[in-house]
Amino acid sequence: MAHPTGADELGALIGEHGYDWERARRGAVGWLVVGVLGTAIGVPVAIGYISDAGSSGFSPLPGLVLGLGLLGLAVGGTLLARSVTRRREVFRLHEGGLVHHRADAEHVLAWQDIARVDYQENDRAAARSVGTDVRCLIHLKAGGRLRVTGYHDNAHRLGSTLWRAIAKGEPPTTP
Repeated sequence: MAHPTGADELGALIGEHGYDWERARRGAVGWLVVGVLGTAIGVPVAIGYISDAGSSGFSPLPGLVLGLGLLGLAVGGTLLARSVTRRREVFRLHEGGLVHHRADAEHVLAWQDIARVDYQENDRAAARSVGTDVRCLIHLKAGGRLRVTGYHDNAHRLGSTLWRAIAKGEPPTTP
């Protein structure tokens, strides 16, 4: 079988799945607001609580508020960094493989170029808020990985289609 050298040789286009940058950015900003508020409130309360350490009574509240603030900063910062680096990322699913476009680079991958696909779904509100409701790792035979997250358009369909194509040998066909 000849190895495809371009997207045209992968057959008909099944669908395009772009990264939803606006949704990812909104999620990042929300988490950063929680982080800034939680840290701004939590640090003075924790300092005051530590200065009264000799008095009786224990409250986990200062630690919880500060912990939530730090978590918000970490999650928000990570989401913001990912949303910026993946801003123009698109996966184009073809009958004969996958085309990954990011920034100005395009990688054409026939099904035989993909070693395996790890695919999981997590249908919880917390997972949806950080884009981990879909976790799809595409392991390439040449080394490296590509990641599909819940922030990609129609990520559930793309992830399950990729998994079926590689794990079960059932490549997609045009409707």
